[in-house]
Amino acid sequence: MEMRYSPTLHTSENLREQLGELHRHNPDIRILGSLGRSVLFRQSFGNAYAEYWARNQSPLYNCPLQARDIDALNVAKPEPGEPFTVDALAFANPEVRVAQEGSDWWLVSDQKDFAEQLHTDVMQPVSGLGVYGIEMSTVPVQTHIAVTHARGVLRPKDETSLRLLHEIGEGGSLYLPDELYEPFERLDAVPVKFALRTAMGGLYRKWTPEYAKPWIDPVLKRARIIDSSN
Repeated sequence: MEMRYSPTLHTSENLREQLGELHRHNPDIRILGSLGRSVLFRQSFGNAYAEYWARNQSPLYNCPLQARDIDALNVAKPEPGEPFTVDALAFANPEVRVAQEGSDWWLVSDQKDFAEQLHTDVMQPVSGLGVYGIEMSTVPVQTHIAVTHARGVLRPKDETSLRLLHEIGEGGSLYLPDELYEPFERLDAVPVKFALRTAMGGLYRKWTPEYAKPWIDPVLKRARIIDSSN
């Protein structure tokens, strides 16, 4: 839900207070999006505002009428949700989500019928000061890159974010071995057509009455929505 920007409500102090409350209520939280990336840009460039300057935006709003969301991962208790909207679904939806089970992290796509455990370093907390000197916990550089690509179509602002993240450069202290991100490559390699067939096949098996299957099966087998061996 987008929040209309209010200069009296959406202030740097209220952002600091709300992020502090989120971290206190959710010890394993990871702040993603531009706010989380501001921690990395301060550590790498000495400028937490690098992305906002490149996009000609404020950390407090996307445009004069829309307040910025707080993109958060692993929010067990999303309150407080005001004045800034806490978006806990940006990286936790049927298309792609990163979920924690105990001490393990998983890359999951219900849409593609995919689930694979991630190396713990991929989701290790990177803590530091972001915009306005606010203490936050985010994730490593390549994790930001990987989850941005995993969401699908890139917007112009995503291209800007990725360009800056790549400028941090390999070999830096914030960089991890590429092989740790192979689950994201395997997820990307799953064809959408296959995923749709899988989903449709699941619906077919769950909802089609047995008496109708002798007439429907041949059609769906030709369309390869169900296995011809069924």
